[in-house]
Amino acid sequence: MKILHVGSWFGPPYDGGRVFRYELIKRLGRTHRQYFVVLGIASDLEYATTTTLAQLGIAADGIQGILRHTMGNLDRLGGLLFSRLPPGVAFFERKLGPAVRQMLQEASERFLPDATIVWSPNLASLCRTALMGKAILFACDAMQLVNHSLAEKCANPLRRYYHRRAAGRYSRWSAREYALYDHVVFISPRDREWCPLSETPVSVIPMGVDSERFAPQYDKAEPVRPVLFFHGSFNYEANADAVNWLLDVLGPALVRRYGEDGFELRLCGKNVSPAQCAKIATRPWAHYRGYVDDLAGELNAATCYVAPIAMGGGMKTKIMEAMACGLPIVGSPEAFSGLTIESGGEAVVCDRRDFVSAVLAVLESPVKRAELGRNARRWVVERANWDASARALEHILVSTVAGAFAQAGRIGEG
Repeated sequence: MKILHVGSWFGPPYDGGRVFRYELIKRLGRTHRQYFVVLGIASDLEYATTTTLAQLGIAADGIQGILRHTMGNLDRLGGLLFSRLPPGVAFFERKLGPAVRQMLQEASERFLPDATIVWSPNLASLCRTALMGKAILFACDAMQLVNHSLAEKCANPLRRYYHRRAAGRYSRWSAREYALYDHVVFISPRDREWCPLSETPVSVIPMGVDSERFAPQYDKAEPVRPVLFFHGSFNYEANADAVNWLLDVLGPALVRRYGEDGFELRLCGKNVSPAQCAKIATRPWAHYRGYVDDLAGELNAATCYVAPIAMGGGMKTKIMEAMACGLPIVGSPEAFSGLTIESGGEAVVCDRRDFVSAVLAVLESPVKRAELGRNARRWVVERANWDASARALEHILVSTVAGAFAQAGRIGEG
């Protein structure tokens, strides 16, 4: 089968949906031919070559790249004020619409794909009219759910207004545009429920985790003092809100228990703002380590993972990576969305009002930490497998294309 992939450059660096795309595309390339149309910023497109893809373990017949702009706050506001489309959709349509459509037509004519996967919900309407043959949309999170959640929980009133309006637009737009695809894939059952499609086939393919790369180091030395860990992209409101809560609530509570030198909060990730850096600098027990290549090593150096995430959607890659490393986790219900785990078994799930006491209980019980870590590791090895997720996507591709061939045969017989 010949598969055309359309989406943003998937890394490195890897995070969230980038990991999903990379792991599935890598596996599809083992048995199918692949061609890529990549939207990326300048630094991304430096890597977007068939040579780089081969180094990443991805087989490709070819790749075409197009420079995209980074969406800023003014773009979001402009999309809200001067378009009826969701802001993210309006941004790509305004900045790249004609260029992307032309590139897709050229790629389709050159490669003659059996099926195309569009790897971003914001590209759904931009791409569908330019594609040949069967098309599958990787919708990932339900964008109306994400924006609705941010509108409910975001502290900034202007941002709440923005997300409320965006949620309504995504709800109307996705119902219309997703129906044009031959199959739509979401990342969790909750996201699927927020985007009902009456006739279009819809599937859920959950996140996996590389349980060989992310694995416990059982011979590691115990930290001299407890190390709490959190990571993510810091310009995403859900992560920024969680970090602020860790700095403003959890950290001071632990200071009262252990003193300022009695513990450490380590934060890893990219896109940190100057204001966030300044705030972290005022907490002597908090350390920002930036984006790290050896995330598994950082996780294994921690005592406990803390995830007081209050908003969002989909599944959280960070949680599965920490679980795979056998790290005990204290997290909110939102942090574990999409995962069928029981609190006290594979992790401790609690609201923020009980978070401090739950963290203290885990830190002060080596037996409990070891039990949670073992159970978490076992859960991801048994249930969060990239090979299984790739097989599910491959089945959708084969079934969709086979259905097209069967329909063409019936038409020919008629």
